[in-house]
Amino acid sequence: MIRPFQVTREIWKASNPHPDYVNAMAWQCSASSPLIGAWWGTWILSGVLGRLVATFSRDAKTADSLLSLTYFSIVSDIVNLIPAVLVILLIRAINERQEQKHERMKSFWEQRSIEAEQSAG
Repeated sequence: MIRPFQVTREIWKASNPHPDYVNAMAWQCSASSPLIGAWWGTWILSGVLGRLVATFSRDAKTADSLLSLTYFSIVSDIVNLIPAVLVILLIRAINERQEQKHERMKSFWEQRSIEAEQSAG
């Protein structure tokens, strides 16, 4: 249950657009995003609410209890939207970080290649 959070946090850290070219493992100490915790927390809340709706639906026999269940189900569905939106934002942010990192590393290695050619020639 915690693994998706851990994997997402690791991907975020490894996508740091300011890589440490000397210490290849420095990315593990980089900061994480609060967006990851917000996504994870609302995802857990969404799952709990969904289970509550399912549990309450078994006991709903009267019109009043069915109406209450309907309102609770609507709230649960709205809460389900929050982690969905947050994960979209998170994926976009990770993608942007990876693109920035790619460009920086590309520039770094192109510069190293030019320096190597100049020192060899």
